[in-house]
Amino acid sequence: DMVRREIISRLIIKLESALSRTPLDLDFLQFACRQELYLWEALSRHVNVPPDIVQALREFLQLVMDRIENAEVTNNTVETVAGEMGRPRYNLEKQKLVELLEINLSVDCIAKLLCVLAITVNRRIQEYNIVLFGAVDGYSRKDIEEPDIDWDVAADNGEDVDGVIAVPEFQCSLNEQQLLELQVLIEENGDADIRDIYLLCREYVLQALSGV
Repeated sequence: DMVRREIISRLIIKLESALSRTPLDLDFLQFACRQELYLWEALSRHVNVPPDIVQALREFLQLVMDRIENAEVTNNTVETVAGEMGRPRYNLEKQKLVELLEINLSVDCIAKLLCVLAITVNRRIQEYNIVLFGAVDGYSRKDIEEPDIDWDVAADNGEDVDGVIAVPEFQCSLNEQQLLELQVLIEENGDADIRDIYLLCREYVLQALSGV
């Protein structure tokens, strides 16, 4: 019951925050609603949750999607401005990037949302000096999500930077037994929805790291 109350409170706060924006950002509201719907659908498969909440979220998400589809202009349109050497430069707002990162969207997800390359998002994060929280063994989210690219080599390959990305290495926080248990957990739930598998693995890792 306590977990259910906390999730309901989180849902209310998330939707109130999205609805309180002026002007109303329909794209952000859509992502916030979809994120909550995924969470509630996954939760409903494991515990008893009010079905009215899940149904209301589905209907609300559909209304938001219909409104976006019918709108002539959305607030998430990324404008371009003149850049160096006459090349167009994507004008990504700092506040919008901060808000998207605060809801734990990955750089790749933000790039897809804004219809730009992940490289562009990473560059703006650096230019705006945005601090990314959530360190893993001394590595920040920026260290993990942003590839270390040899730009001299990448320039010869255009946007295709395969083969010139250096993935950071760090010691795994789970021991061999925990990794084995995690592998068994994934195999046992191989037929489940990918979101459910992610939530199960995330819960296991959090419990393992907390020593529960």
